[in-house]
Amino acid sequence: SVEATANDFMERRLYQLAFKNYREACALQGVEDPDPALYKAELDAAKAFYQEEPEEGVELMETAYEDLRTVFPDQPFVWEESIQFQIDREKVSEAGKLLRKANLQGVKSEKLEIQKQQLYYLYSGIALNYEYIDNISYDGYYRAHDRSEYSLISSADGSEVLSLELPYMGPVGEKGMVVCRTEDGEAILYTPDGVKRARFYADFEEAMAVGNGMVPLKKPGNAGWTFYDARGNEVKGGFEAVSMFQNGAAFVKPAGQPWTLMNQQGQLANISFEDVRMAENGSFLNNGVMLVKRDGQWMIADMTGAPVSDFRCDDIDINLGQPIAFRRGEKWGYVKSDGTVYMEPCFEEARSFSGAVAAVKQGGSWGYISPSGNVEVDCSFVDAGYFNNAGTCSVKREGDRPWRLIKWVVDR
Repeated sequence: SVEATANDFMERRLYQLAFKNYREACALQGVEDPDPALYKAELDAAKAFYQEEPEEGVELMETAYEDLRTVFPDQPFVWEESIQFQIDREKVSEAGKLLRKANLQGVKSEKLEIQKQQLYYLYSGIALNYEYIDNISYDGYYRAHDRSEYSLISSADGSEVLSLELPYMGPVGEKGMVVCRTEDGEAILYTPDGVKRARFYADFEEAMAVGNGMVPLKKPGNAGWTFYDARGNEVKGGFEAVSMFQNGAAFVKPAGQPWTLMNQQGQLANISFEDVRMAENGSFLNNGVMLVKRDGQWMIADMTGAPVSDFRCDDIDINLGQPIAFRRGEKWGYVKSDGTVYMEPCFEEARSFSGAVAAVKQGGSWGYISPSGNVEVDCSFVDAGYFNNAGTCSVKREGDRPWRLIKWVVDR
């Protein structure tokens, strides 16, 4: 029989021929009632050849594991061994792909969980040459700056999509658009592919991100912030500080007055706050909630300004739609957007969760924790930004040029 022939080849240490015959015996048997011992014999032949000839034996090993996964897809040991084989070969990306497939199959085991922890928090650096990179991406892009050149870089892989030698580029707004200032004082709204969506003359020195078609620009001196539409028409101005527009509203701070909300017609709401927490580009709204300060305490509020719960804290980080870092006393913890405390304060300093991890500071350096609170990326960074869903993040190490991008080795 084919199996007997395979056994004979195995005894004679003719492992390639043994593998071929065991595989043929498995095929003749069919998949209705597969014999695990026969598939194990196929794998043993592949392992024996791989031990003798590692380079040539890789193909046999991968074929044997693929056969096992096809016939016994619900058996944890099949996935555990397949993944470990790739880990041992330092093929982390391939191991990650197999781990995702096991998850999709619903296969679980203690060993698979250990392998997941081993793989998911490995990262590599992306070669870049910028003095500064934003600590968070928005709508798929980072803004970067290097001497006289501003760039938009993809949050997926760090590739440069737009580069401009201009005096100023504002932060990234909706659909990756940025407003830039030319030497002669013209404001130009660029899309990531370099198309000019708007241009008009407006003497300004700073910008917030473009949102809902509104362009927030800060004029020199005491003139303050003014909102423009895409045609360069002034909508409303004279503010000490502003956010970007989101969901038809923006935060504004009239001179000498508290913060309030303003609609796109320039009408102010009848609510006030001491402060509002927003990201670098001026975004403040996520999952329908915003972070505002009233009576000396930070709270989570809906768009009407009403608190979503009785949660209060001394300080709070930005809202990125995942557990938000907050401080009570000297320590930082995490709260959900509904006001439920997710993790009691215990960290020296912390930043909100994004991309299913969060930056925390311990011993004066930054690293990253998983949702369970375990430090998965050692605290070795001078500063650290926020991971995005594409798996990239801006960080700073001692001795680096100010910032660089890192990326998970295994795709999420």
